[in-house]
Amino acid sequence: MTPATPDSPQPMTVSPVDVLLIEDNAADARFFGLLLESAPTAWSFRLRHAATVADGLALLRTRPADVIVLDLGLEESEGLATVRHLVSCGVRLPALVVLSGLDDEDVAVEALQAGAQDYLIKGQIDARQLARAIRYAIGRHQADQAIAERTTELERSRELVRSLGARNARLLEEERRRIARELHDEMGQQLAALRMEIAVLRQGGASAERAGSDAALGMLLGRVDGLVVSVRRIVAELRPPALDGGLAAALEWLGSEFERQTQVSCEVDIDACADLLSADAAAMVFRIAQESLNNVRRHAAARGASLHLRRAGAGCELHVRDNGKGFSASMRTAGFGILGMEERARALGGTLAIDSRPGRGTEVSLRLPLSEAGPAHGASDRVA
Repeated sequence: MTPATPDSPQPMTVSPVDVLLIEDNAADARFFGLLLESAPTAWSFRLRHAATVADGLALLRTRPADVIVLDLGLEESEGLATVRHLVSCGVRLPALVVLSGLDDEDVAVEALQAGAQDYLIKGQIDARQLARAIRYAIGRHQADQAIAERTTELERSRELVRSLGARNARLLEEERRRIARELHDEMGQQLAALRMEIAVLRQGGASAERAGSDAALGMLLGRVDGLVVSVRRIVAELRPPALDGGLAAALEWLGSEFERQTQVSCEVDIDACADLLSADAAAMVFRIAQESLNNVRRHAAARGASLHLRRAGAGCELHVRDNGKGFSASMRTAGFGILGMEERARALGGTLAIDSRPGRGTEVSLRLPLSEAGPAHGASDRVA
């Protein structure tokens, strides 16, 4: 069962390899010690012996070991369950080699899957094989530890990226709110004042002068009116005023805007769970719904759509469906819009799923916990 590799890892120091043998048969333990003493290797071994798993763990707590050799035939043993118990006992374990009198390949594979680095059969090993198995187990354990540490670091990095993404989403929403408010308050007021001034000019002056300038002033008024419409549209795209009235009002507005722009009906059904989300969560849910309907408008060629937000157990679910052309999951390419929705879902501690089939339409489902309770709007942030 042990691969013979000429490039087996060598010890990092000249210190003896500390071997902890857990074996309740005294004769087998003595034989094991003799095998280590006679092993033809540059390594030296220091053997400690325990008759039970509990005694072995006690020895391990007093001094770390480089490798544990565990006999599956212990009187207390429950077979591979003993290996699993040892691996999950809460003590930082070294490399683990399992000894068994059973020549069974399936058991050997299960032992490795349970956390052992090697599996040896009693009566079929000699000193050379034992030393090689110990070297291999230590090397594999070191490699497994390095992989686990890298995996932990990678997951930590991913978590930091998710946190950064959530923070950026909140900052973006705040910046949208600020720009929308400034556009509304500053440009909106200035455009209104300009329109009034043009209207006064148009009404004043002699009739002869008015005849020559009336058309020009009318054209200016038309341009100002066009600018007002543009500013209102930009404000609505940046931060829909309806969102400041709560998530339910914002989603109703979103459905109405979708119908106005596409001439496609959109059924909107929102229950009271919309009021249980925090302002940040409500903004992210709105953006996911908005991007979903944008995708329906651009790609689905749908005859109808629906937008539902409902309580589901301890959480809340958003479903955006259409009866458009759909697509095959194998043909799906995750664009930035979908990636953005997935990042927002993760930032909320939720999950996003997209279900679609050719000719059967598409459904976007967001499931999120209601861990952040609070009003979904604030009067201080209103954009009228």
